[in-house]
Parts: sequence; structure tokens; C-alpha cells
Amino acid sequence: MKAGKWLEFKGKSLQPMDWVSVLYVIKKLNLKNASNRERRAAEQEAQLLSQLKHPNIVTYRESWQGEDGLLYIVMGFCEGGDLYHKLKEQKGKLLPENQVVEWFVQIAMALQLPPMPKDYSPQLVEIIRTMLSKKPEERPSVKSILRQPYIKHQISLFLEATKA
Repeated sequence: MKAGKWLEFKGKSLQPMDWVSVLYVIKKLNLKNASNRERRAAEQEAQLLSQLKHPNIVTYRESWQGEDGLLYIVMGFCEGGDLYHKLKEQKGKLLPENQVVEWFVQIAMALQLPPMPKDYSPQLVEIIRTMLSKKPEERPSVKSILRQPYIKHQISLFLEATKA
């Protein structure tokens, strides 16, 4: 299954006593030659989006499977584009550190993780810096990241905060 294609269109959304213009995008996923696994993954994507309600997650409008073998997912238009395309635009250039941290915080918030502090410790800044190294061989492994005292401490805090 290939990546979805996007269509942009302007729709109308009925608000009480008023019409307002709303921008949507339609993600088209070709399921004609998709395996059962790929088909289930695409359907799960639509179902998951329909259940997520968060300011940092694109809004879901509706989805359907057309007679043409395509799965259509209608979502709110993201003015700045999506993370994949933002990273692709970089063409291998490093992102500014403050941008990476801002996106990390937004993703963490979307995942409903405990809030990140606004003042990042020097240890965290250094970990992020090494993770974003231009040379892959200089980037730390997951094991070495998880061995960092700062990360160990943050994981224990997270686990304490999420205990039921």
C-alpha cells in the first residue's frame, strides 16, 4: 500500500444560526491491492482518528470506503502542514533546537503525557542534541539513552504519575 494522497477542499460547516467556511483535506488510501494487514491498518487509522480529540491532533470529520477501492479520510486542514512534510523540507539539515523541543512538547501533550517543564535541564538539552546529531553513528542508542540518570529519573516520575 502506498502512502495516502491528499486533496484539499473548502467545505461549509453549519454552526448555530450561521455558516462558516472550513478547510478540510481528504486523505485517499488505495486499498485495491492492499493485503488484509494493510487494509486493517488503514481502517484502524480512520477509527483511531475518529476517537482522538485534542488540540494538537488533527480533527477528524468522517471516513468511508468508496466503490473505487479507496479509503477516504476527511480531516481538518493543518495550516503549517504535517510533521512528515516539515521534516522532508529540511533535506537533511538540522532543525533549530527550540523547534524540536516545541514539537516534542506538542507530541507529548497529544499523547497525554505529564506536562513538560518550560525550562529544560542541561541534561535533557544534551540528550536531545546528541539524538539529533547529523552523523547517525554519533547518535546514542535507545539503550544508552535509557541508561542516562536523567532519563531513568523521568521514567520513574512518569510511572509514579500514571499509577492507577
